[in-house]
Amino acid sequence: MNIKVILRRVLASIGLLFLLSTLLFFLLRFAPGGPFDGERALPEEVKLALDAAYGLDQPILTQYGRWLAQSARGNLGESFQHLGVPVTEIIGESIGPSITIGGFAFVLAIALGIVTGVIAASRWNRPSDKIFLFLSHTGISLPNFLLASLLILLFSLKLDWLPPALWESKLSAVLPVLSLAFRPWALIHRLTRSEMLENLHSDYLRTARAKGLPEWKIYFKHALKNALVPVLAYAGPILAALLTGSFVIELVFQIPGLGKYFVSAVMNRDYPLVMGVTLTFGVFLIVCNLITDLVAYRMDPRLNEEGRPA
Repeated sequence: MNIKVILRRVLASIGLLFLLSTLLFFLLRFAPGGPFDGERALPEEVKLALDAAYGLDQPILTQYGRWLAQSARGNLGESFQHLGVPVTEIIGESIGPSITIGGFAFVLAIALGIVTGVIAASRWNRPSDKIFLFLSHTGISLPNFLLASLLILLFSLKLDWLPPALWESKLSAVLPVLSLAFRPWALIHRLTRSEMLENLHSDYLRTARAKGLPEWKIYFKHALKNALVPVLAYAGPILAALLTGSFVIELVFQIPGLGKYFVSAVMNRDYPLVMGVTLTFGVFLIVCNLITDLVAYRMDPRLNEEGRPA
């Protein structure tokens, strides 16, 4: 994968992010309601003054052009909810907890998913494989907020081992990490298992066995190496999603991360904050996908310049 391919992918990702943010900008503006509408209506003169202060009284194309120029300079504006507070400051303060639980959840999901996938493939159709298969089906179908509630019920209310919510100590991250990691683990486990089974039954490994190659070398030097390429390609979007936090999980555990601010921003039509969090997620997605593409290419030189098998 040469520098031209990398630049082309980066530019394509930036173009996609631009289209996404543009579409979101206009959808927010045309959605019913406004940032200063509430249960108690503001006096008309106060609402007009607020619209003028934030430029909402200008034509929508003028608003879009101003937002685009500010964003290009790294200025995402000021939050409507938190008057006078820059969006970049809110994101900077809240992204830490999201990255913490997302990063640990990613490492846990990838490590366990690969290990259990290899074990299940090596013991195909045996009791251990069937147990992992049942757990992975459960992980894919079980909503993470329901899993979070069950974990709180068991480990906090029944056993009193872990705090049920808030962000007060290192133990506060355990239940959110487990809740976030379960579904990605299930996906990585199933992908690793299927790729391992496909490689273990391939012709070149049958030849390797016939030549007397040790079984451990067949599993780890050949089958696992080839099986990890599609796993790594799938890990990029998972990493981006987990690093920016799960909005529902952060609400359940009352974690002061991006999710808490994003949900309240959507409900209160806080345009700058919604746009800022969306752009943050988009940048994470671009970076994570590019990193996983590079790692996959390093692991499998058979990939051509476009990142596909030659």
